[in-house]
Amino acid sequence: MKRTQSTFSEKFINRTKDARHSKYSWQQKESIELITLDKLIDQYGIPKFIKIDVEGFEPEVLRGLTKRVPYLSFEYQVPELKDNLIACMNLISAINPNAYYNYSTAESLEFAGNWVDKETFLQNAENFHTKTEFPQGDVYVRN
Repeated sequence: MKRTQSTFSEKFINRTKDARHSKYSWQQKESIELITLDKLIDQYGIPKFIKIDVEGFEPEVLRGLTKRVPYLSFEYQVPELKDNLIACMNLISAINPNAYYNYSTAESLEFAGNWVDKETFLQNAENFHTKTEFPQGDVYVRN
């Protein structure tokens, strides 16, 4: 029996459907209204933490954020969506080039590294897919 999973990202489906997410099905389509993080911040104020969990649509979500928030997280999947990881970090760096990054693996919610700058984090990310515990998880950002 196939399970369902939601995503806005055709790239996510195409790059993960045959391997990592072969048990999922993306057959049903829904239309929904989207709103940017900036508009939510304008309406409700700056939150202390934003968790972005959108199955491959992270760069698009971050394109709607131009305000610095104290902490945020977004999902990563390597090697399939390494370009998303880099795009997200570049978008965050445009808001705050001095941000620090950490990560957790899978659904552990525990930091697996130390808080480091963008360049150090990306160097470490080169090895994420070579270790079985690192192919997916969450990147945490401290501004």
